[in-house]
Amino acid sequence: MSSHTNSKAGARLTVAAFYGALWLLLAGTWFGWGQFNPADERRVFAPVPQLNRRLPETLNLYLRDHFGFRGWFVTLNALLRTKLLHTSTTPKVIVGKQGFLFYAAEGAVENYMGVKPIGDCELESWVQLFERRARWLASRNVPLVVALVPDKESVYPEMMPSGIAYSGPSKRRADRFAEAIRSRTHISLVHLRPVLIDEKKRHLTYLLTDTHWSQWGAYVGYRELLRAINQAAPQLAKSIGRPLEMPDLSFGTDRYPGDLNRMLGLNTIAPEVVNTLEPLHPAMITGNPDTVIAAGSSNPSQPRLVMFRDSFGVGLIPYLGTHFSHIYAPTTWGFDPQDVLREKADLVVIEMVERAFNDVVPTDPENALRLPSEAIVNPRVWGILDAPQPGVNVSGSVVHVSGWAMAVQPKAIERIEVWLDSESIGEMKLHLPRPDVERVQPGMRDSSAAGVELTFDSRRLSNGRHQLTWKATDSEHRTAELGRRQFCVAN
Repeated sequence: MSSHTNSKAGARLTVAAFYGALWLLLAGTWFGWGQFNPADERRVFAPVPQLNRRLPETLNLYLRDHFGFRGWFVTLNALLRTKLLHTSTTPKVIVGKQGFLFYAAEGAVENYMGVKPIGDCELESWVQLFERRARWLASRNVPLVVALVPDKESVYPEMMPSGIAYSGPSKRRADRFAEAIRSRTHISLVHLRPVLIDEKKRHLTYLLTDTHWSQWGAYVGYRELLRAINQAAPQLAKSIGRPLEMPDLSFGTDRYPGDLNRMLGLNTIAPEVVNTLEPLHPAMITGNPDTVIAAGSSNPSQPRLVMFRDSFGVGLIPYLGTHFSHIYAPTTWGFDPQDVLREKADLVVIEMVERAFNDVVPTDPENALRLPSEAIVNPRVWGILDAPQPGVNVSGSVVHVSGWAMAVQPKAIERIEVWLDSESIGEMKLHLPRPDVERVQPGMRDSSAAGVELTFDSRRLSNGRHQLTWKATDSEHRTAELGRRQFCVAN
């Protein structure tokens, strides 16, 4: 009798524990206990499902992202896999040697292995893009400095897993770009990899659990960049001043979660202890690091800087802010001349991490590098090509050429002819709707219908690089070249 009673009591206890755990999970789901913030995983969680035909599907997605104590389970799984098995919980993160984590997305691994080298056509488009920007700035006596920040794995290749072969710098896309800029243009470019590799003998220049450089790495990069700035703009060097030295800095330690740790789910229990440093007399910094940062010493005798940058630029700004009266630093690899004009820039820096060269060549804003006051004379027209984008591969029987064009006199453009290499391929359709151009140029009479378009068959062209040229003719039969564009045919 006693054994039967104990058996029934045990069964009741098991059932109670099961239902208790079930209700605890439901309560955790309802109240959000033990959850991650979506920012920790760099994605958007599924929203609350709606009462419609897709309810079973959307409810399943919602529960996968929001079930009770999900963050705790993810963290435990990540801890066991990374610390015991040395494997990653996400394809975006590589678990390296000696606690190093590496970012694996955005073509970083392919670039590291050299399996996706930059093509000649794409390289030409990158070079021409920076040449156009440099010419526009030079016409306003504004120096340009380009700063290339290396990916973490190209500074610490010895910490990558042994099974991933390193191609060396010669095949890396950013290195070919740097070589082309230095050999073919007068643009001032500083590649920060050599100094960061040299400095890692003494200090950790990249964080173990983060994509980005350490504060020491940022400081070393800042010193090298400031030297390049003073060489490119000797007329500003005296007011910019010398780089900050050790007595100008304060040091400390902090616990940092690390963006790669966050992607693995380990940020709450395994933050990295990091050494910190900053200027003893830092400049005032305002704004959001993810969008635009404003900084500066407010000393009117110092120049003004516009820096187009990515997240690595955040580490440079505390130091650069002591040398410039004002810094305007939007997060973009693009280039907007309106920013340069509005901010009255004395100097422009474009800072890019090397994996940026895995992306499509940027297209500058609608009014980039050409404003109404700079309309081509005879006829006075200006415009921008949107497609094909610089350096892209095109194929097939229908390739679109599109953009916008306007004249100072309304409807003065009679025709726009397109040339491929040295052969005319026809005239573009004119006066197509372009509400986006109207927003940029609201005072121009034809801006709402400034669109132009043409298609051609790429199959009659040889594979490889080609040049597209477009020319406008006005009602008085005057012709002006609006621009050129490099692209590749790959049929």
